[in-house]
Amino acid sequence: MTKIRVTFLSICTLFLLCSTVNAERRIMLNVQNRVVEDAQLQPMMIDGTMFIPVRTFALLPDTQIIWNESSKTVTITHIKTNNQLTVVPRKGANTVNNYAQIINGRVYVLLRDTATKLHVGVDWNQRTGTVYVYRAEYMRKS
Repeated sequence: MTKIRVTFLSICTLFLLCSTVNAERRIMLNVQNRVVEDAQLQPMMIDGTMFIPVRTFALLPDTQIIWNESSKTVTITHIKTNNQLTVVPRKGANTVNNYAQIINGRVYVLLRDTATKLHVGVDWNQRTGTVYVYRAEYMRKS
């Protein structure tokens, strides 16, 4: 009976350790075929939904980010097409119901929704934990 308990507890401990390691896995970011190491630009998962710092979009070709202090809004513009998106972040609202929010002093937006509105491609590789953000028209053909 003692062997069974020890075996059971060992299996439970192993399961908990594996779950903890997997839950804390860092999300990797790749923008326009470049790995982004800057910690201030890293995405985060909130309630299973990917949020990304709005400044990350500035890494895309011909994209400009402007913060308007008086209106507390951020405007993202693709210069070539003049495609524009303005977001109003809410401070400390860490839920997926808020499209844009301020977390640790940075404006985060829902990745897929923002990418769709800006005509930006997004892919997720669950195996490697990597999110890819790109403008297809600027990608090199292999």
